[in-house]
Amino acid sequence: RLWGRSVISGRSRGRHSPLGEGGMGTLWGGWVELATTTTGFCEVIPTAEGCEVLFLWWVSMLALAVGGTATLFGYTWMVIAPPDAYGLAMKWLAVPWVVESMWRTVFPSLYLQRFAFFNTPLNAILTDRCFAFVGEMGWVSQTALALSHIDRECTASGKGRPLIQLSAILAVVVYALAEGISFYNMATTNEWWAAAEVFVDAVGYVVMAPSALYLIATQDLGGKTSSGTLFCGILAVFCVVYPLYNFFLDVPLYMKRYHADQAAGKTYFPFWAGVEDAATRKTVTHRLQDWEQDLGWMTMYFTVGCWSAILLMWAPRVRPHPSTRGKAALIRLDTKC
Repeated sequence: RLWGRSVISGRSRGRHSPLGEGGMGTLWGGWVELATTTTGFCEVIPTAEGCEVLFLWWVSMLALAVGGTATLFGYTWMVIAPPDAYGLAMKWLAVPWVVESMWRTVFPSLYLQRFAFFNTPLNAILTDRCFAFVGEMGWVSQTALALSHIDRECTASGKGRPLIQLSAILAVVVYALAEGISFYNMATTNEWWAAAEVFVDAVGYVVMAPSALYLIATQDLGGKTSSGTLFCGILAVFCVVYPLYNFFLDVPLYMKRYHADQAAGKTYFPFWAGVEDAATRKTVTHRLQDWEQDLGWMTMYFTVGCWSAILLMWAPRVRPHPSTRGKAALIRLDTKC
C-alpha cells in the first residue's frame, strides 16, 4: 500500500517468491504480509484508523527536522570560522547529532517493538541504534566541552576547577554507559533495560548541574548577554528539567511496558541473537496506536534537541577570542567614523 492504498498484497516466502529475490513491494502500510527476504524477515501490519494523523506528523517532521535543520546547519556551517581548536571541535561535534536526527526523521523506528516505517535495510533497527550512538555521544561531548572551556576561562591558571572538569568528563562517561545499556535493551527487547538506559543518561546531565549552577551564581561570565552566561543558565535549567522528565515520565513508561511483557510471559533474546534480530527483522506499521506514545519525545529530539547542537557550534565563551576582539574593535571604529 501507498499510505492505505494497496500496491501489492498477499504473501510471499523465500527466494522463489513471485516478487523476485528479496521480497515485498510494500511502501507504506498494507495487508498482513510475512516475507523472508535477502535482508531479513518483515511483517507488515494493516493500516488502521489514525494513519493519516501519523502521515501528517511525518511530513511535518520532514519539513522541520530535515528541511529546516539542513537549512539552519548549512548556514551556520558557512558563517562560522572557528578561531581556535575549541571552536573547531564544537563545530565538528555537531555533525553526528545533526546527521543522525535527520536520518531518523526519514526512517523512524522503535527498537524493542521492532517497529519501522519502511521495509528497507536503511530502516533497520540496528542501523537506527548505531546512528543514535554516534549522534548522542557527539551531543553530550559538545555540552561537556563547552562547560569545561567556560570553567577554564574563569580561572587564572586556565586549568579550571578540578570538580567542574571532572563533572564534564564524568558526564561523557556516564552517557557512554547509557549507550551501552541502550544496545543491550535493543538486542534483548527487555523494557526494564530501556528504563535503566533513560535513568542513567539522565544521571549524565545531573552530574553537570552543580557545575553549571556554581558558574552562573558565582562567576563573572562576561555579562548577562554573553554566550557563556546564556549557556550556563540554559544548561543549569536543562540539567534539572531533563532528568525530571526521564525519572518521572520515561522510566514509568518503560516499566509499565516491562510489567505488561512479564504478565504476558514474554521471552527475551540473548544479546548476540538479539543484535542479529535487530539487523534483520522489522515490523512495518503505520498505525497511530503503535507510535503515539513515542511521538512526543521523537518530535523534541529531532527538532529542538538537534537545533541545540547547531547553536553550540558557535562555541560559548566568557570572553571573545583575541582574533574576534580585534575585528569587533575595527567595526566599532568604522561605525564612529
